[in-house]
Amino acid sequence: MSQAIPLAQLLHQLAAAGHQPPDEAILQEALPGLTQPKVLSPWFIRLFAGASAWASAFFFVGFTVSLGLFDQEGPLLLVLGLLLCSGGAWLIRAHGASAFWGQLALALSLTGQVLAIGGFVLAFEPTKTAILTALILLEVLLIAAFASRIHRFFSTVVIFIALTFLLEAHMGLRALNGLIPLLGAGLYAFHRELYSLTARGLESAFRPVAYGTAFSFLGLLAIPLAEEILPSWHWLGSLALLAVLLWVIVRIGQDLELPARRGVLPWILVVTSLLIFPSTRMPGILGGVLVLLLGYWRDDRSMLGLGMVFWVFFLGAYYYTMELDLLEKSIALAATGLLLFLLRHILLRFAREAPQ
Repeated sequence: MSQAIPLAQLLHQLAAAGHQPPDEAILQEALPGLTQPKVLSPWFIRLFAGASAWASAFFFVGFTVSLGLFDQEGPLLLVLGLLLCSGGAWLIRAHGASAFWGQLALALSLTGQVLAIGGFVLAFEPTKTAILTALILLEVLLIAAFASRIHRFFSTVVIFIALTFLLEAHMGLRALNGLIPLLGAGLYAFHRELYSLTARGLESAFRPVAYGTAFSFLGLLAIPLAEEILPSWHWLGSLALLAVLLWVIVRIGQDLELPARRGVLPWILVVTSLLIFPSTRMPGILGGVLVLLLGYWRDDRSMLGLGMVFWVFFLGAYYYTMELDLLEKSIALAATGLLLFLLRHILLRFAREAPQ
C-alpha cells in the first residue's frame, strides 16, 4: 500500500536528487487541492456537530408546526423552505470556518428541506413518484450548493433512500439486483479518479458523496436480511456483484503490478470466487470486501473502517442465520478464522518475495 507524504517533503527529495523543483506559482495553479489543504476537525467531532445540527433542525421544525405554518398555503411553505435552504448554503460559504455558523447553516438547510417538500405536497398534491423525484432533485442541487461534507454525505444518503423507494414503486425490490452492482462499480470509478480529483481541487466536494454512496451501498445490502424481502434478492444479483468485485481486483492488481508476482492474482481471484456460496443469502459479505479493498487501495481509513464494521456485521448475520446447532456454528467459525490466518500468511509471503 502506497504511503502518502507531504508535498513539501516530496519537493525536498526531488531537489536532493538533483531535479529542478517546479515554480510555486505553477503548483498553486496546477495542484490547488494539494498545495492548499484544508485543516479539518477529527471525524468524530464533525459527526457530533452534525448530530447537533439535526437536533436543532428537529426543534426548528417543531417551532414551525407550533406557529401553524403547515396550516398555511403550500406555495408559502415551499418558498419559505427554499429560502431557508438558500440562506444555509450562503451562510456555510460565507462563514463555513466557524463551527457555530456552520451548524446553524446545516440546521437551516435541514429545516428548509422539510418545509419545501411539505409545501410541495400541500400545493400540488403530487403522486408518490413526483414527491420522490422532487426530493432527489432538491438534494442534488444542495450537494452542488452546500459546501459542507456532512451535508453532502447526508444528501447522498437521502438520494439513495428516495431512489430505492422510487424503484420499489415501479419495479419492485428486485431492482436492487441491478442497482447494488452498479453502485459497486461507481465506487471503483470514483477511487480510480481520486488523485485526479484531488489535483483539481475537487476532492473535498466528491469524497463525502463517495462516503455517502458507500454507506448507502452497504445499507442496501442489509435489506435482503429481512425474511419477507429475501425472496426479492436473486442469486444473479450476487453473481453480478461478484463479477464487479473480481473486475475491481483485476484492475487494482494491474495498478499494483500483482501479475508479475509469481501468479498471486489468479489465486486471489479463485479464493474470492468462493465467497459466492455464502453471498447468495448474504450479499453484504461481497460488498464489505469491495469497500475494504477500495479503502486499502487508496489508503482511506474511513472507507476501511466502514467496510470493516459492515463486513463483520454481515459475517455475524450469516452465521446467525445458519440452520445449524451451536457446536456446528462454532466449528464453522473456527474454520473460517483458520482460513483467514492462512490467507494472511500467503499474502505476507508474496509481499516479502515481491521485487523491490
